[in-house]
Amino acid sequence: MTKMKAADFILVFGGQSLNLLPALTYPHSLADSFPGMPWANRAIGGTSWTDLGAVFDSNVAPYANAARTTVYIGQGGQRDLYTENDTGEVVHADMVADAVRAHTAGFDIVIAQTIPPALSYNGTQDARRITANNLIIASEGTDFDIVVDVASVTGLDDPSSGNYDGGFHWTDAGVALVVATMIPVLEAIPGFPAAV
Repeated sequence: MTKMKAADFILVFGGQSLNLLPALTYPHSLADSFPGMPWANRAIGGTSWTDLGAVFDSNVAPYANAARTTVYIGQGGQRDLYTENDTGEVVHADMVADAVRAHTAGFDIVIAQTIPPALSYNGTQDARRITANNLIIASEGTDFDIVVDVASVTGLDDPSSGNYDGGFHWTDAGVALVVATMIPVLEAIPGFPAAV
């Protein structure tokens, strides 16, 4: 498929509210680490992977050919666990379906992030989150090109830490931890520029 733009890379963020809150969002902060890098945040708060799948073609797919190398970063699963009470297997399957949509649309690299803990999960929901994360991690190199286990990053593994606002969304300090985790992942992509 022919890429439409001259830019070498574009970062496209999909998923749920962790990509939207706080005001200085994780996508914005990560993109700032690579000045001049085109990026788009297509996350929709309060949605599940099922909801996002219904709008993927109009919301995310148009960016699939916006650079010579297009990188899609999916972060979600919280609404699936908390509202839909999905099992870990279902959350994983929905994330895989999202990755298939991304590859089919033309994204070159699909990065999945594990689901962070949250104080709002009950014991069953948290166990399902852990199951989903284990399946996500095991799917690196098959369903996902890259998996980043943000849920086990020190400081992000405890929702009662100062890195979460209300035990669910990242604070600015939490965002900084995610960005620090993601920078070397992106820099390892052949040809990707170094962060500043």
